[in-house]
This record gives sequence, C-alpha cells and structure tokens, in this order.
Amino acid sequence: MPTAAARLRLVDRAAETSHGVQRPWAQWNPGGQRYTIGVEEELMLLTPWDHALAQSGDEVLAGLSHELKARMSVETHAAVLELATGIHRDVSAATTELASLRAQLAHELGRMGLRPASAGTYPLAGVDDIRVSAGARYGMVAATMRSLARRHPTMALHVHVGVPAPDEAIRLLNAFREVVPVLLSLAANSPFCDGQDTPGSPRCGPRSSRPSPALVRPADSTATTSMSRRWTR
Repeated sequence: MPTAAARLRLVDRAAETSHGVQRPWAQWNPGGQRYTIGVEEELMLLTPWDHALAQSGDEVLAGLSHELKARMSVETHAAVLELATGIHRDVSAATTELASLRAQLAHELGRMGLRPASAGTYPLAGVDDIRVSAGARYGMVAATMRSLARRHPTMALHVHVGVPAPDEAIRLLNAFREVVPVLLSLAANSPFCDGQDTPGSPRCGPRSSRPSPALVRPADSTATTSMSRRWTR
C-alpha cells in the first residue's frame, strides 16, 4: 500500500504532461480572478410511459444537436448523462446557463421519446437494471472497479469553484469539512435499494462517499496543493 506521501507524488505527476507542463485542470485562476464557478449535473434518462431507466446514453448523445452535445457527456452508467456549464464569474450566470441547458435537453429528449430526471438515485433499480456505458474508457472502469461500477446509479449536481492560490484552496477545503454533516443530512433522500425501502435514509451515500482528510500544506510540498487543485476544480 503506497504511503500518503507517495500517493501525493503520484497526483502531482498526474497534473503534468510528459513535457512537465501543467494540465489545464491543474492551473490556478489566471489574471488575479478571485473565484470562478461552473456546474455539472448528472441526469437519468427515463421512458415516459413507465418511468423506467433508458439504457441509451451513448445513442442519445450521438443524436443531440451540435450545440447541446458540446455541453454533454456520457457517464459510467448507460442510463445517465452529464451536462456542464461554462466557467462563470458569479452564481447567477451559472444557474441561468444551467436552466437553459436543462430546458434544451428536455426538448431534444422529448423528440426521442425520452425524459430527463434529476434525483440522488433511481429508487426502483435492481441489479439487472444496471448497465455500463459503451466505449473503451468505461470498459476499463468496469474491469477495474468491478461491482462498484455496477452499483446503483447515483446522480449529483457538482459545483466547481476555481480559486486563485494553493493556500486559499486548502483553507476552503478545511472550512467545508465543518458543513459535511449538514450536506449529508440534506442528501438523505434515497432510502431505496434493489427497489425496496430500507430503514436507512441516504442508502447510497455511504457506499460512494467518505469525508476527505484535513489538509496541512508542508513548507516545501507542491503535492498537497496539487491534490487540493483536483478537489476544488
């Protein structure tokens, strides 16, 4: 098992290309921008007559308009697509674009005989309803993650915040740890497993999430800040 320091060094190397240049996601906000914001939302595909999962993410993506396709991607599960806004300077602009993308997606899916839906998980999915998306990447995910790749699909709205400096990223991450219990309680909306109601509230949350450790930036380490870049962007 690699040590924590070894894992951080691996993350630091992942942030660079073979030529030693930082990848775009590993770069801090240029030009002194205080914060930027972008949103990604995972949506399930449903058939409107019975509200069953439609295992057709790859086919749907191929049939979308060029404009919308540029903002969409498939996910590990074949019944899930993800839409992504651009990078914005304030929340209002990000939510306005998100609302527009949702409306456009609903319109184009309607012409395909499908509906999008947003929820923490699909409550009635059984083991036989879980399929992995086509493509080499997701084949590798399924082969390496095995049963984790075939667990109940979970959907979320991800808010990405670009920050101007490494120290500020670490400060923000440590501050967010204080509200993790509140966020988990707000997410307690999916008590179903294999189509059955369970005693637990966030049934799928504990399976796929765990609190991140507190971060302390060493005096001479870029690995920790590289990790914080990935967690905040």
